[in-house]
Amino acid sequence: MAGESIRRVAAIGTGTIGASWTAVFLARGLTVSASDPAPGAETFLREFVAAAWPSLARLSPLPAEPPWAALSFHTSRKRPWLAPSSSKKAVPNARS
Repeated sequence: MAGESIRRVAAIGTGTIGASWTAVFLARGLTVSASDPAPGAETFLREFVAAAWPSLARLSPLPAEPPWAALSFHTSRKRPWLAPSSSKKAVPNARS
Protein backbone atom coordinates (compact mmCIF):
# COMPACT_ATOMS: atom_id res chain seq x y z
CA MET A 1 0.00 0.00 0.00
CA ALA A 2 1.25 3.47 -0.80
CA GLY A 3 2.41 5.36 2.23
CA GLU A 4 3.81 2.51 4.31
CA SER A 5 3.83 4.87 7.33
CA ILE A 6 0.02 5.02 7.41
CA ARG A 7 -1.20 2.73 10.17
CA ARG A 8 -4.58 4.22 11.16
CA VAL A 9 -7.44 5.38 8.99
CA ALA A 10 -10.96 6.65 9.56
CA ALA A 11 -14.04 5.55 7.66
CA ILE A 12 -16.66 8.29 7.86
CA GLY A 13 -19.93 6.66 6.91
CA THR A 14 -20.24 2.90 6.87
CA GLY A 15 -22.83 2.18 4.21
CA THR A 16 -21.87 -0.15 1.39
CA ILE A 17 -18.93 1.94 0.18
CA GLY A 18 -17.57 2.80 3.64
CA ALA A 19 -17.92 -0.81 4.76
CA SER A 20 -16.11 -1.98 1.62
CA TRP A 21 -13.19 0.34 2.31
CA THR A 22 -13.15 -0.73 5.95
CA ALA A 23 -12.81 -4.38 4.91
CA VAL A 24 -9.98 -3.53 2.51
CA PHE A 25 -8.18 -1.40 5.12
CA LEU A 26 -8.41 -4.21 7.69
CA ALA A 27 -7.15 -6.72 5.11
CA ARG A 28 -4.15 -4.44 4.53
CA GLY A 29 -3.32 -4.45 8.25
CA LEU A 30 -4.55 -0.97 9.10
CA THR A 31 -6.34 0.08 12.26
CA VAL A 32 -9.76 1.49 11.34
CA SER A 33 -11.88 3.91 13.31
CA ALA A 34 -15.32 3.94 11.72
CA SER A 35 -18.09 6.42 12.35
CA ASP A 36 -21.74 6.49 11.32
CA PRO A 37 -24.69 7.87 13.32
CA ALA A 38 -27.28 5.73 11.49
CA PRO A 39 -29.20 3.20 13.58
CA GLY A 40 -27.81 -0.30 13.03
CA ALA A 41 -24.68 1.00 11.29
CA GLU A 42 -22.22 -0.89 13.48
CA THR A 43 -24.06 -4.18 13.01
CA PHE A 44 -24.20 -3.64 9.24
CA LEU A 45 -20.47 -2.83 9.15
CA ARG A 46 -19.40 -5.88 11.13
CA GLU A 47 -21.65 -8.21 9.13
CA PHE A 48 -20.40 -6.72 5.86
CA VAL A 49 -16.73 -7.12 6.82
CA ALA A 50 -17.34 -10.72 7.95
CA ALA A 51 -19.10 -11.53 4.66
CA ALA A 52 -16.41 -9.85 2.53
CA TRP A 53 -13.49 -11.46 4.37
CA PRO A 54 -13.49 -14.82 2.50
CA SER A 55 -13.40 -13.00 -0.86
CA LEU A 56 -10.52 -10.81 0.30
CA ALA A 57 -8.70 -13.92 1.59
CA ARG A 58 -8.83 -15.40 -1.92
CA LEU A 59 -6.88 -12.37 -3.18
CA SER A 60 -4.09 -12.54 -0.60
CA PRO A 61 -3.26 -14.59 2.50
CA LEU A 62 -5.29 -13.39 5.48
CA PRO A 63 -6.14 -14.77 8.90
CA ALA A 64 -9.32 -16.83 9.10
CA GLU A 65 -11.21 -14.02 10.85
CA PRO A 66 -11.06 -10.25 10.40
CA PRO A 67 -8.87 -8.50 12.98
CA TRP A 68 -11.80 -7.19 15.04
CA ALA A 69 -9.47 -5.63 17.61
CA ALA A 70 -8.22 -3.27 14.88
CA LEU A 71 -11.75 -1.93 14.29
CA SER A 72 -13.44 0.63 16.50
CA PHE A 73 -16.85 2.15 15.88
CA HIS A 74 -18.23 5.52 16.92
CA THR A 75 -21.64 7.10 16.50
CA SER A 76 -20.49 10.53 17.64
CA ARG A 77 -19.81 13.30 15.16
CA LYS A 78 -17.20 14.79 17.50
CA ARG A 79 -14.33 13.04 15.70
CA PRO A 80 -13.36 10.51 18.41
CA TRP A 81 -10.95 8.87 15.96
CA LEU A 82 -8.52 11.81 16.11
CA ALA A 83 -5.86 11.63 18.76
CA PRO A 84 -4.79 15.03 20.08
CA SER A 85 -1.39 14.64 18.41
CA SER A 86 -2.96 14.00 15.00
CA SER A 87 -5.51 16.79 14.86
CA LYS A 88 -3.85 18.68 12.00
CA LYS A 89 -5.83 20.25 9.20
CA ALA A 90 -5.71 18.38 5.92
CA VAL A 91 -6.45 21.53 3.91
CA PRO A 92 -5.14 25.00 4.79
CA ASN A 93 -7.76 27.48 5.91
CA ALA A 94 -8.72 29.73 3.00
CA ARG A 95 -8.46 32.78 5.26
CA SER A 96 -4.87 32.00 6.32
